[in-house]
Amino acid sequence: MAPPVVAAIRDSGLNQDGIRRLSFLLSSDLGSRDTLLKLAEWPERPTDVRLYRTALLGEPDAIYVFAFLVTTPPDRPSAVVVAGCEHYRVHPG
Repeated sequence: MAPPVVAAIRDSGLNQDGIRRLSFLLSSDLGSRDTLLKLAEWPERPTDVRLYRTALLGEPDAIYVFAFLVTTPPDRPSAVVVAGCEHYRVHPG
């Protein structure tokens, strides 16, 4: 993960348990190039960058929504790099 992505996750307000759950989702859902290719293309760079979105229920009753830009470096095609992150929090009800 790029350092700004780590900082964005840390600054999102998600608690430590939520950060662990998010890290687990990222590693399990983005574990292969094949999975990456099934994600939606990022319109700015459709040939090499994809969008990964997920949401987690946090405390107290907030939903944390994350969108990540992911890619594979040309020199390491088996690696998946989380290059960017955007997030917001929703309070249902």
